[in-house]
Amino acid sequence: MKLFNVCLPSIDYFKGMKLQTENEEDLKDKLDFPSADAEGDVRSDLFSLPSLQQRLSSLRPPVGCRTLVARNVYRILPAAINDLSDSEWLVANREKAAQLLVLLIWNAEESTTQYVDKVIVGLAKAASDESSLVVSHAREAGRVSARFVEPTVWLPLVLSAIRGQQGGQQQMGYLFALSAFVGGTRPPARLAAHLPNILAVLTTEDVAHTLLAAQQVQLLACIREIVALGPIAAPHTYQVFSFIFLSLDSSIHFSYFFSNFKIMLCIS
Repeated sequence: MKLFNVCLPSIDYFKGMKLQTENEEDLKDKLDFPSADAEGDVRSDLFSLPSLQQRLSSLRPPVGCRTLVARNVYRILPAAINDLSDSEWLVANREKAAQLLVLLIWNAEESTTQYVDKVIVGLAKAASDESSLVVSHAREAGRVSARFVEPTVWLPLVLSAIRGQQGGQQQMGYLFALSAFVGGTRPPARLAAHLPNILAVLTTEDVAHTLLAAQQVQLLACIREIVALGPIAAPHTYQVFSFIFLSLDSSIHFSYFFSNFKIMLCIS
């Protein structure tokens, strides 16, 4: 009963209604003129993880909640990323950190921008985690980040990190981050001007000519997300992706192809 009595006020506090009421004058613009993201259908497909889907509404968090998180994100988000990428933590702790990271970014919105470099590094490390739940939530954290952070901010960070690695687990991790951010960018047209740069990096010898199976899978994941962008990717797909497919191990290539058959058919 004591725990229950503590939980209820905590939930009410997290909704931010008290903060919203006390700061109504300061938050007047946000209350009176909500941005386009306030529309529920803008985010209805944001979460693909059932465990999160049960806990979150597709609607935008209240202004008070977003303000509360934005004011405290500098304390919590770096710590969550550290816990997420610390292999010495118990698996359960890393899983909770990954879940927390998604929720923080969901509520912090554009306030995530100044920490996106840390988010990218955290995702790159989480990509090879032994827990599939950590990997899934890390991917979702990247997708959510892409909704609120402009490609001009995150893309140079990810691409320079991929170029800076000579293959191996680290490069695989940054390819994982790239696929997550590309997959979360809405509307896809935001990436139209950046696709040549992305594809130029993906077709470099150090990236495309790899024998590391995990890296090949992440490279194909990047291709899948680019193809899923739709018409804006069409002018670039055939020649570039044919080059990449010819560079990959055939068993990895065809296994991934058939598991993503409907999407990959867009290439032909």
